Amino acid sequence: MPTVPGPITRLYIFGAIMLQSPLTHTTANEPISPLQIIAHFITEQAAPSDESPTYFDPSALARALLLPGNVAAAYMKGETPVDMTDTFERGIEIATRRGAWWKTTKNHEMWVAASWASVFGALISFMQRRTHFLSLLGVLLFGYTMTINSLAPSIQFGLLAASALAGVSERYAAIGAGAEARVKAD
Repeated sequence: MPTVPGPITRLYIFGAIMLQSPLTHTTANEPISPLQIIAHFITEQAAPSDESPTYFDPSALARALLLPGNVAAAYMKGETPVDMTDTFERGIEIATRRGAWWKTTKNHEMWVAASWASVFGALISFMQRRTHFLSLLGVLLFGYTMTINSLAPSIQFGLLAASALAGVSERYAAIGAGAEARVKAD
């Protein structure tokens, strides 16, 4: 049975998440991606406070994660050359521009958990050069949250779920084959 090579599945997982590929759409046809959800969450949580200075700015992390997708979207719209500084600075604003759906969905904590798991799973999978279980967990949790909110998955979601499942099953099949070889050697 022919299979898709592991590097291609990992590259698709990484690209789909980092380029803000819409995994579902609202009834008003607004796209929803994991990085968009993270941007909404950080916007909600980032209440200005003068009580204690912080040395970590979560919005800078979000803007850095959003940059590749925002640049790709600007390029696809024909905005060339893309102003990288402006795109970085307005990253959260760009990602949450079409976000009226956020207030109408339920289980925000599950959306956020699924999104962070998807993003970190994609990053870990890309760096480890093998599909990490966290990417599969994030995609499955994202799918479950879509179902709870009566949203239909996009084709990108189906490909992402298949890629994550294929990558994780390939990894565990290799572990099983190695264990069998060790048993036979003994």
